[in-house]
Amino acid sequence: MNFGPNEMLMDLFRSEVESHSESLTQALLQLEKDPSDSSVYDSMMRAAHSIKGAARIVQVEEAVEVSHIMEDCFVAAQRGELSIQPASFDSLFKGIDLLVRISEATKEAHAEWDEIRRDVKGTCLELAAVRSGKPAMALAPSLSKSVAYTNAEKNNGAKSESLQANEVALSVAKVTVPSKASVPMKATFPSIDSITKNPNEIARYQVGKHFDQQDAERLRTWFVARAQEGARSLRVDLSSTIEIDPVGLALLAALKNHASKQKGLSLSFAPLSPEMEVVLRVTGLKSQ
Repeated sequence: MNFGPNEMLMDLFRSEVESHSESLTQALLQLEKDPSDSSVYDSMMRAAHSIKGAARIVQVEEAVEVSHIMEDCFVAAQRGELSIQPASFDSLFKGIDLLVRISEATKEAHAEWDEIRRDVKGTCLELAAVRSGKPAMALAPSLSKSVAYTNAEKNNGAKSESLQANEVALSVAKVTVPSKASVPMKATFPSIDSITKNPNEIARYQVGKHFDQQDAERLRTWFVARAQEGARSLRVDLSSTIEIDPVGLALLAALKNHASKQKGLSLSFAPLSPEMEVVLRVTGLKSQ
């Protein structure tokens, strides 16, 4: 699979999967020991949401699909609409393992993406059945268990369910991913010739009032283009921004992380609206 310019931000996606898959595994193990411990749902929901946001930024749709349906399960559980049953844990652990597998595959030039997509389809069917409250039997090829997930704990956990459960999975398994609209960038920046002649000139991007997924995609495209042109000083203007969703916040973190690793590349978030001043301080994207 060719990720093109998204490769610049792929390391953030991989780090998100690495950190959050571990926390998801630990939370599931805790829930398995104590099914009444609803306190873990919030962290599980946020972990799946973070992976989904990072996957959308780099357009790894396979990871978006898996993390999306997992997040739906945890949101429903948190709201009391779903009680995660013992028979559901195999599917949830399989989802975590598949996310790790997808992350690792992005490092490989010749990864077996057709096989991965088949496994994504089957695992999403299982997870959709979990979301419906009727776990189905395994529909996808078996995947290796998470490191923290021991075979001894699950020897008696997997049981075949009825054909009816499989039909339920097929009926609710469709996972939709919002398409990225082609929208002109709300950005002002020096021309390529200007940057070539004066790479220290600041390239600025003006973010609008509401920083959502589409804004994140426009900013990502602008950042990659400016970096490829050789710009050394980039500035994201958040003076008009009063709201930012998790995808937008994840992108700001990704840009900051990438810029910090590039010699001679400077990135700043300024000026800031009062709302964004608070958000960036709380999230650590701006020093106190």
